[in-house]
This record gives sequence, C-alpha cells and structure tokens, in this order.
Amino acid sequence: MPYKKIPGIYKITNNLNGKVYIGSSVSILNRIAKHKQLLLDNKHFNKHLQSSFNMHGANNFSFDILEKLDVIDKDLLKEREEYNILFFKSNEKDFGYNSRIICDTNLGKKYTEEQIENLRKSHLGIRQTKESIEKIRETLYKEVYKIGEDKKIICKYKSLIDAGEKNNIHRQSISSCCRGILNSTGGFFWCFVDDYDKKEFKKIKKSEKHTKHIYKNIETGEIYRLIDISNLLNINKSSLYQMFIGKQKNKTKFIMQDL
Repeated sequence: MPYKKIPGIYKITNNLNGKVYIGSSVSILNRIAKHKQLLLDNKHFNKHLQSSFNMHGANNFSFDILEKLDVIDKDLLKEREEYNILFFKSNEKDFGYNSRIICDTNLGKKYTEEQIENLRKSHLGIRQTKESIEKIRETLYKEVYKIGEDKKIICKYKSLIDAGEKNNIHRQSISSCCRGILNSTGGFFWCFVDDYDKKEFKKIKKSEKHTKHIYKNIETGEIYRLIDISNLLNINKSSLYQMFIGKQKNKTKFIMQDL
C-alpha cells in the first residue's frame, strides 16, 4: 500500500559515526521506503552510503523526516534540501554521504536505477554559481532574535551559528525553534528577525527551562541537550543517560557535564 503523499526533506543517519545523507521528495515516506529497500538489496545508487550500510549493518542506521511542506513546491524543496546539506555538512566526506550540494533533480520524476546512477555521476564536481551560493548563505545566516518568557527581545544575533556559539546551545535546536518545530530551547524563545511580527509563542514549560547537565561533543566541543543527542543518534534518552553516568558503555562522542 502506498504511503500518504507528503513533500519534504528527510535524513538517513549512520548512528555509529554520525554521517548523514540528506534528500528531498514530493513523497518522503515512499522515498525513505525506497532507500531502505535498495540498501537492503545492496543496490543503492550512492556507493558510499551502501558501503557504509554493509559495513555497519541496518540496525545502526536511522531514517528520519526533517521537514514537511504543506504544498508541493519544487523550488522550495530544492532550497530546503540544499540548506540542510550545508547545515549538516553532508556533502563533506567526514560528515556525510551526499556527493554534491546543488539539488537540480527533477523531483517527482521516476528513474531506473541506472538512470539515477548516471545522474549522480553527471553532477559530481559541479560548482554552484555565486548567485546560488549567496542565496543558500542568506538562508543559513539569517539574523536571529533571542526572546524571553515575557516575549520581549533580549538579543539579536547575526546567524544561527552566532546564536548557538554565544549561548552554548546547539544551532540545530535554535533553528528548530525558528522553524516552529520546537517551542523553545535553553529556556528562551527564538525566531528569525523577519518572522518576529507573525511568530506565536507558547508558554515555556518548567522542564524546558531547568536542567542539571549539559552534554558536550568531545570532538567538536559543541554543547547539546539530551533530547538533541537522542534525536541525532536515534537512541532513547534513558539509554543515553545510563551511558553518561557509567552504567552502560558510552558508545557516543558525547560526555555529560554539570552546569
């Protein structure tokens, strides 16, 4: 039975090394199912992803929906796919499996596996124009407001990266707030400056404001919340906490620190 047609962006994650593959589709559930089948059949068009899947096993990969669109808008799908490829650095060998940034595929068109492989090869090494790079950069580096519980602006930051670094909050969490996926993070509301007048803010729950610990990536030094790590690695929070307090072997790149 076919899945409900939902356009959007999806992510395939290797939970052992954190590498990701970003994709978009006019029907993300069907596309994810197709990826799973190709990988299990050892026929995936992305050889890097297939090799990693064969080496680490199906149980160590997760398939997640990053964004859902209300309408099928191919230009917006392309823009959001490129944004997320840059955000997760999935076009870089050390971080992901995407062979390119630019996403000029014919969304919704059906291809044979041979055609898909030829398309992939044809885009290897392709360079974006200055205009397209600037468009992606503008999306990635939008100005951000930090907002208190009284819904008054506390501070303005030049980008998600700037806001994350200056508040010790992972920028993906702030981005999720700006895009309406999360209500708040770090005990504050967040939104893009251009969206402030139309943004609705719900009351921050106590559990969102208070925590005894932070979680640090030992390789990058970035600070995460437990829920962020859980979503990133597809491991439930209880199991992660047992790892961090030493009751289970810590198989992650994160450590727990007191505030």
